[in-house]
Amino acid sequence: MKGEKMMANKSEWKNQQSKHQRRNHHLREIILAILVVLSVAVTVCPYTAQAATPKVLVSGYKVSAATIYSGDNFNLILEILNTSKNKVKNMKVTVASEGGEIIPVSGTGSVYVAEIAGNETSEQTFSMQAAAGLEEKTYKLSVKMEYENTSGEAFEMEDTLYLPVYLKQRVSVTDVMTDDAKVGDEVEITAQVNNLGEGMLYNVNARVEGKHVEKQETYIGNIDTGKSGNVDLLVKAIAVTDFDEMAKAEDWIIVTYEDRNGNKHEEKVDVSFYIETVDYEDLEVLKEAPEKTGPATWQILLICACVLAVGVFVGVTINKKRSR
Repeated sequence: MKGEKMMANKSEWKNQQSKHQRRNHHLREIILAILVVLSVAVTVCPYTAQAATPKVLVSGYKVSAATIYSGDNFNLILEILNTSKNKVKNMKVTVASEGGEIIPVSGTGSVYVAEIAGNETSEQTFSMQAAAGLEEKTYKLSVKMEYENTSGEAFEMEDTLYLPVYLKQRVSVTDVMTDDAKVGDEVEITAQVNNLGEGMLYNVNARVEGKHVEKQETYIGNIDTGKSGNVDLLVKAIAVTDFDEMAKAEDWIIVTYEDRNGNKHEEKVDVSFYIETVDYEDLEVLKEAPEKTGPATWQILLICACVLAVGVFVGVTINKKRSR
């Protein structure tokens, strides 16, 4: 009786242990399933988010003109990058400035792009103009991109470009005058530097150089729009003018100046000099000519006048005595 009871207890203990093992196994399966789901979610979610919100941006741009001047046209080439792995489609790209400083040459300033593949770049060209009468500074240009993902959901992105605009500078050199001289003499050169452009001329210098005179330079300063600066130089003549080569430029007035950003510019004009050789024979004749002695001409004339006056006085006196 006692043995049967022990066998029954042992069987019950085995049944409980088996249930406990099955419960643990089932729990492990549940935990493993949860881990698998979490792993898949972590892996898939970034791509799902990326596919849902594709990001497009302006990765770069180029301008056809080396310098954008107020009033001039230029081409703006945009590089539009699709950063997502999935393509975007039905894109509208619009460029505009807040105050209308930079405007499209024609149309609305928008282009249509059918699609851009994932991680690919599309180049789009816009014909633009910097409006006339602008100040010399940098202007903001906004780039607005409207597009759809593969599911047809609409998105919008905007970037900003910064374009420097300059004013045209134009210089003329007029009223050039020089003196005739002989070799070794000093020659005066005068001229006017005229600012015919739209912007200020900074740090204006003028120099004379060439074959017939020594190099000389003068500082003029800043010249405002529509104003002039004076050139007045005194230079030494060093070579005789060869009249057979007068048609060939051999001497120049060179004007240098800077724009607002410190970029240097130069204006060069021809100048002619009439330089003669020194006549050494005339110098020798003057040097060797004997000095004149005796009274000067004015002294002789004075003596003659006195003698004549005395003669007249004496004659008048004698005539008076005779008449008495």
